[in-house]
Amino acid sequence: MARDRFDDADDRDARDEDDRDYRDDPRNARRPEDVMAVAKAKVKAPAILMLIAGIITVLMLAYSIVDSVGKDQVAEFQKERQQAENDPKMDENTKKMVKPFYDFIEDLLVNVIPFQPALWGISGLVALVTIVGSIRLMNLSGSGWPRAAAILNMITCFSGCCLIGLPVGIWVLVVLSNPDVKAAMRPRPSLEV
Repeated sequence: MARDRFDDADDRDARDEDDRDYRDDPRNARRPEDVMAVAKAKVKAPAILMLIAGIITVLMLAYSIVDSVGKDQVAEFQKERQQAENDPKMDENTKKMVKPFYDFIEDLLVNVIPFQPALWGISGLVALVTIVGSIRLMNLSGSGWPRAAAILNMITCFSGCCLIGLPVGIWVLVVLSNPDVKAAMRPRPSLEV
């Protein structure tokens, strides 16, 4: 009888060993530098695209500021509108159709221009967070900045490059949830005492 009890215990240990995940076995564990290499490879492309989106936002912001300084944008739009409405090539039916569009744009300009410096500030802040987040993602130095940058890029109204902002933001969030990337970004214990 005693022998049967030990045989059952041996079988139970073998079954438990088979049920364990292969990663729990120290022989299958990867070295930290391997995890870092895999994580860097996974974050490289989305980080570069997010950096490009941030740079495009900065360039568009700079162009917008330089283009609008010293101009009366409403007066310029009204002048262009007058030229279009007086165009002899445009028939009366077309003029009636585009009049509501011109009215909408003029109202929009009148209402948005006073808030333009605030919008520039928000856009500059989004660009800064995007650039810092992409650099921190490339260096695997934390997930807070990259996560914030990805979310801000997905909000396309302040991102300079709305065509790549949404897909890159989603890609970065997916990459940040990858186990290898999480492991690489996990704080490492300091050697200092």
